[in-house]
Amino acid sequence: MAIRSHAMLLALAVGLSGCSSFNGSLNSDNSAPSPNSSPAPQAKAAASPKPTAAHPPANPADTFNAANNAVSEGNYTQAEKLYLSVAAAPQQNSALRQHALISLTILYLKPDNPGFDMNAAIEMMDQLNATLSHNSAQRLQFNSLQQLLENTVLLTQLKQAGVKQQAEISALQNRVKGLETALERLRRITLQ
Repeated sequence: MAIRSHAMLLALAVGLSGCSSFNGSLNSDNSAPSPNSSPAPQAKAAASPKPTAAHPPANPADTFNAANNAVSEGNYTQAEKLYLSVAAAPQQNSALRQHALISLTILYLKPDNPGFDMNAAIEMMDQLNATLSHNSAQRLQFNSLQQLLENTVLLTQLKQAGVKQQAEISALQNRVKGLETALERLRRITLQ
């Protein structure tokens, strides 16, 4: 499920940014790497300290990548803080902010996230909608994210209705058992 959500996030990020290829990592200038660029050497990555929520990287692109890593490790609270810092950072290129808003929306809709919050997801969607240029590709991707939100709301409502119905069924079963016990007592009394 987490892999599918992460893949959906990347697909939405690609569509909203207009990039032709995107692997979840961004360059230091907040742009997606070019298809012909080679990945950064592993020695450079090993030499730099691992960013945390308390000490996020200074570069918003690095912060975004650190948030993606936090999500993949299941550290949703740290990821939320990092994504929020990227979304709030002033930037000339709004693509990174859009990526952060998409990531926050999906993060808030993850059922295994202790910070699951449909209202926060709706707020992120509103902010994302305000940043879009509304070309056809961005509109399609936004509609897909909106459908994810609507499906999550519906699923949550159905689960709540199911829990309520299960409680009602349990109460009715207890009442039936009580009536059966009372009926059995009446039979015994009439037979005596």
